[in-house]
Amino acid sequence: MGADDVYYHLARIEGIYQGLKAGEFPVRINSVQNGGFGNLSASMYPQLFLYLAAFLRLARVSLILSYKLLVAAMNVGTAFITFYSIKNIYKSVPIAYLASALYTFSTYRFINIYFRASLGEALAMTFFPLLLWGAYEVFWGNRDKWILLVLGVECILQSHVLSLEISLGFLLLGGILWLFFGKQSFQEKRSRILCGLKAVLSVCLLSASFLIPFFFFARDNMQVFYMKSEVADSVVYFSQMFALFPGISGTQLPPGSTEGEMPLTIGPVLLLGACVFCLVDMRRERENSMEMKLGRYCLGCGALAILAASWLFPWDVFNQNPIFLKLTAPLQFAWRLFGPASFFLSVTAAIGLYAFASGTNFDLRTKGRTWIYPVMAVLLMCGTFYYFDRSVNDKFSTNDEMTLEGTNWSDSMYMYGDGKDFLALHLKYRLEDAYVKTLYGSAANYSDYRKKATQISIHVEPAGESVSEEYLLFPLYYVPGYSIYVNGEKVPTEEKNTLVSCRFPQAESDIQVRFQDPWFFRAGDVISLSTVVLLLFYYLRKKKKR
Repeated sequence: MGADDVYYHLARIEGIYQGLKAGEFPVRINSVQNGGFGNLSASMYPQLFLYLAAFLRLARVSLILSYKLLVAAMNVGTAFITFYSIKNIYKSVPIAYLASALYTFSTYRFINIYFRASLGEALAMTFFPLLLWGAYEVFWGNRDKWILLVLGVECILQSHVLSLEISLGFLLLGGILWLFFGKQSFQEKRSRILCGLKAVLSVCLLSASFLIPFFFFARDNMQVFYMKSEVADSVVYFSQMFALFPGISGTQLPPGSTEGEMPLTIGPVLLLGACVFCLVDMRRERENSMEMKLGRYCLGCGALAILAASWLFPWDVFNQNPIFLKLTAPLQFAWRLFGPASFFLSVTAAIGLYAFASGTNFDLRTKGRTWIYPVMAVLLMCGTFYYFDRSVNDKFSTNDEMTLEGTNWSDSMYMYGDGKDFLALHLKYRLEDAYVKTLYGSAANYSDYRKKATQISIHVEPAGESVSEEYLLFPLYYVPGYSIYVNGEKVPTEEKNTLVSCRFPQAESDIQVRFQDPWFFRAGDVISLSTVVLLLFYYLRKKKKR
């Protein structure tokens, strides 16, 4: 297990575990990252589903095995969620099976999991089908099932914020097309818009536990909001995005050459399936069945995502608009759009392949060209199993250890700025420097030092000299919310050299430091929990009526 970001996400899981062991719930600060000084990734990067792995750690499952079990659950979950979502949209078991197989084994999803180890993005991809199902019900199906849209949006939000931004873009596009070109009556559209607004309000309330801390910390000078836009430098050539056998090494390179670049492909299988759909659609002379309509919509969205990720898209022109630049700069890489592209084209390919196999219509009893299914299975194995085998054999492995000791795996995105350059302050933090010290070097005697997650307790005694202007520095990266108690009495918490600090006590003292949630953080937790209960009650009540 040597994928690019694997240690970052292992550190996220271990940070949750250490926080839970220390009695912190929910965990707001990752105490493992930054050499043990802490990082705000726990509040700025959604981690709801990582608690599953952290709970396994509490049950004394090793860190690596917990990670592997989470990945296995993602694979199984993707297959089942895709199958049931597409089955309920198209009312066709074969199309659902095809879409589930194509998407679960899509090359870019495997790249995310086994090469990049982009756990958040891969988690978000698990719930793209649920979002499509929810949007379908609100716009065209049973609008009383708007709760499915809530679940789709919420699960993506709790997985990866950038994937949510991309998903909402496609959802907004679908809503605009439906509003202007949908053939429903004004009254019908109005009632469906109201259901959509219910979904929006529900998502906001459900997400309060995450969004309130997120916006609280984001209001300050955080580096993630001042990143230089890299989107225009991360576009992909068509020869890359449809490669059958991508390499398993390399890094992100600017346009100009593909030699030595990391694998960036959705594979030719989905392209072939999309071509089959277009062939079937032309032969049917624009048949207006629901299957073909939604197939065209998914084809259009997939093509748009591919275009936006390609070198043909004028990112430099669009980035001249400051609003557009503000939205796209955190996106980092244009090829992130391969996620929704893989899903949309999987659905399109499934419809096209099934329509081609069934001959002339979508009659589930039609046998037709059944040979298409084993052919598709062979293509899937070529496009994914081969790549997975290469990645397993060529990437190094990590021992199945219980802890992730000495890690410094984090980044500077969730750090506060340092002047105009926004220096990566976390590079100054090392595990061997994680001890209590003074600002100006005054001598002191320390004893009974204990650290659990974001909690520190220590006994301090001045070494005889004057310490009236001295400060104690604790090995904790400063963010608002830390409290310091000297002999049981709360004292002002200050920031010195980016660390949590307080005035050096004038006498022998017992000192406790801990992060305490502001009251509005807890209010957000209550709002989210209450919304879960209300939505569950709403669902059970609707089910009882039916």
